[in-house]
Amino acid sequence: MDKTKTLKSVLDSLVNTKKRVRVWYGNPKTGKAFNEENENIGHVVTAPGFYNILLQSRRGTGGAILDEYIVKIVDAKKKTILWQHPDFSQATFTAEEKQVLANNLIFTKCENNQQAEKLAKFMNGEILIKQ
Repeated sequence: MDKTKTLKSVLDSLVNTKKRVRVWYGNPKTGKAFNEENENIGHVVTAPGFYNILLQSRRGTGGAILDEYIVKIVDAKKKTILWQHPDFSQATFTAEEKQVLANNLIFTKCENNQQAEKLAKFMNGEILIKQ
């Protein structure tokens, strides 16, 4: 990761490239991730209107990128960090008895242990494409 790059320059370089990325949203002052698991994977596209930078999924749906809350962007294929808040931090996720724990507190319950393990890995950034 080139530490001299700004978030804006990274987003600009991703527009309409079809490069799939995963975005972590969080507190822009502290760098602490919000632990959001949805609407955070896709490619960056532009659109007319008020929200002109979107994160579009494979299905062609998507929403506005909340760029003021981005704390980390990762290339989903290469698993390389494209940009990260200098003080980025996030909870540590583990799977235990059909549950996903965030810093040892229940984050969510799953149907089975395999689903819980996969979600914990996704939330930790060990796997970047949620299936």
